[in-house]
Amino acid sequence: MKDSFWTKLAIVLVYAIASAALGYLILTKDLTEWWFSIALPPIFFVCLRRRKSVYRSMLAIILGVGTVHYFLRYPGRFSEEFIVFISVTASVCGLCECITFEFKRRDKVNQLLRDSEDRYRRLFEGTQDGIVFLERDLTPSLMNDHICEVTGYDREELLEKPFIDLVHPDDRKMVLSNAERRFHGEDAPRTYEFRGIRKNGEVIDVEGSFDPVYKDGQIVGIHVVVRDITERKRNHEALRESEERYGLLFEGAEEGIALYGLESPKPILFNRRCAEMLGYTQEELADRDIMEMVHPDDRKTLMENNRKRLAGELVPRTYEFRCVDKDGRNVNVEASFDLIRKKGKIIGIQAFYRDITEKKKAEQELKESAERYRALFETANDSIAVFDENIRPILFNERFYQVLGYTPEEIASLNLLEIIHPDDREVVLEKNRQRFNGQDIPRTYEFRVLRKNGDILTVEGSFDIVQLDGKNRIQGILRDITARKLMENRLFEKQKERTLITLAGGIAHDFNNILLGIMGNAGLLKDEVPTDSDAEEMVKSILSSSERLARLTKELLDYSRAGIHQPRRTDLNQVVLDSIDMVKGSLGPNVLLDFDCSPDLKPVHADPMQIQQVLLNFCVNSNEAMEDGGTLTIRTRNLFHPGGQLASHSEMDIEPGYYACIQVSDTGTGMPTEVLTHVFDPFFT
Repeated sequence: MKDSFWTKLAIVLVYAIASAALGYLILTKDLTEWWFSIALPPIFFVCLRRRKSVYRSMLAIILGVGTVHYFLRYPGRFSEEFIVFISVTASVCGLCECITFEFKRRDKVNQLLRDSEDRYRRLFEGTQDGIVFLERDLTPSLMNDHICEVTGYDREELLEKPFIDLVHPDDRKMVLSNAERRFHGEDAPRTYEFRGIRKNGEVIDVEGSFDPVYKDGQIVGIHVVVRDITERKRNHEALRESEERYGLLFEGAEEGIALYGLESPKPILFNRRCAEMLGYTQEELADRDIMEMVHPDDRKTLMENNRKRLAGELVPRTYEFRCVDKDGRNVNVEASFDLIRKKGKIIGIQAFYRDITEKKKAEQELKESAERYRALFETANDSIAVFDENIRPILFNERFYQVLGYTPEEIASLNLLEIIHPDDREVVLEKNRQRFNGQDIPRTYEFRVLRKNGDILTVEGSFDIVQLDGKNRIQGILRDITARKLMENRLFEKQKERTLITLAGGIAHDFNNILLGIMGNAGLLKDEVPTDSDAEEMVKSILSSSERLARLTKELLDYSRAGIHQPRRTDLNQVVLDSIDMVKGSLGPNVLLDFDCSPDLKPVHADPMQIQQVLLNFCVNSNEAMEDGGTLTIRTRNLFHPGGQLASHSEMDIEPGYYACIQVSDTGTGMPTEVLTHVFDPFFT
């Protein structure tokens, strides 16, 4: 097989270098081949003669592995001096892989060197890192400006200061150890971090790269590149703390948090709460498909929302659905979903889950409670209303406006004080003021209200402070106790009447016993005294007074039901006419008597004597009210009554229909309120 060009060239080189090493040229037949002159130019042989030491080094490198660069001066024609650059690259087998010869004019080489130095100087001074050359004793010999900025020292100060003094005391041992190992060619970290001390005492974090500097094959110093990484360390520390906080928040959150990829519905990352909500361990949940844990009735909605979200359609971020836990129980979940993007591309979904089972249960209970309250509110027999700060009803039930006789629109425009009896308004207003101020006052009390038609109702009001729309409101429950108060009054009057009846009965019996003696003795005395004498007149006076007392005693007995009533069909007009003489005898001279009797007055079933007595009592009282004279009118008529309570003082509830009525009126001064309240008390008149 014919040798290649490069193989032959290698053989020539070996011969040439061997000749240089031995001091003479080794020639063989092969060296006279035509390719020898092509492979090696004449300059190579000049170099062999002049630079034996050079080629010994080349031989050494060729017998080893690597590349060696040399340059030699070579005088050329026309007195020009050339620089010969020789680059020899050896392989592991000891043969040359490449020999490069390059000839340059000296002035051209000098320019190249200057350009190279300029580029290096610009790089040296323009870098953002501090660069310093350290001698064997670690003192700086060359540095750039940025090392001064990093340390805070001037260049002159740094040249006189050992580099190790710039290192934090706690890190000096490590830096010295690594530097010594680098000086001795031992294996040591090239780049590592340590702390430095600036001129002002500030401690900074730096990253240093240490490279040995060689001269004639010996390490003569260290090239150090220093970078201030204080801010980076702070950022890293802040990032680490942030990640720790995020981890604590992630694992300690009361919400379930999970991250999902786009390829699988299984979570790629989730916290402890996610598993706890559904009764799984974190290992079990890692292998579960999220859709398997969603209630079957809610899966379609969840999948559709996720599809729309990934497609960029507008869907709610937060909504509710049901999950099924490990034991098969339903768990109500409120979830919020966000897309995870990287460089604008969607890479996953982040989900936040909140267990709202108890909340939903409470809401349902609250809803049921509200429904029950509304049912009670609307169907209650009591009037219920909520009043604002101006005591206007803002919420009320049907009973409230029905009892007062208003329409809903009318009652909504009224102030509570407008429907309270004028005599009770100040009391109610003061109690509400005290309640708003937080004073402890009775929540229930009685007062009177006015119906739309003017009727007076007695109500029992219970008032409480309630929250409505975030504000304090007054809730009032009004119970119509008019009938109850009437019954209480009736009971009181009944008890009072019974007491008076008992008293009247006892007095009447005692009076009768006394009168029997008086009247009996007066009758005997009348027969003994002379006729037409003064004594006879006195006896007649005694008998007359005794008879009046007897009639009074009879009334007492009648009141105590000891007497005998004789009710019968009675014409009230006739009773009035029969009483004219008796009534006229009880009136003063300046009082006129007027009668207005209805001709079609219906008959009644009553004791005419009792009616006469009542009529006489009315007339006597009217006469006393007209001291300066006046007119007394007695009128009879038929009256239609709608039924129910006859009067506030009456115990009777009557049927609707027409009734006969006797009306006695006068033009006197009238009765004061304190008298009017007792007008129907027994014996008051």
